[in-house]
Amino acid sequence: MLICLASFGPCKGPNDARASRAATAALAGVARGGAKDGAMATTNEGPVQVFVKTVLNARRHLVAAAVARSTSIFAMYPVDTIKVKMNK
Repeated sequence: MLICLASFGPCKGPNDARASRAATAALAGVARGGAKDGAMATTNEGPVQVFVKTVLNARRHLVAAAVARSTSIFAMYPVDTIKVKMNK
C-alpha cells in the first residue's frame, strides 16, 4: 500500500500513486545530495577535475581557518595578558 505524501493517507488512485512515487524519488535524490528538484545530477567531469575542485575547496577552507585563528589570537592575546597580570 502506498502512502500519499500530499494527504498522509492511502493513495486513492493511479494519479495519487504516481505523484507519491515521484515525490519519494525527489526526496531520495535530495537526501543523496542530488539536485534540489530531485533529478539526478549528471556530471561529465573526470577524476582529475573532481580532484582539482576538491583541492581548491580545501584551500578555501584552509584560508578561512587561518583568518579565523589569527583573528581570535589577535583579539584574545591582550585579554589573556591582562588576566595573567591580574593573577600575579
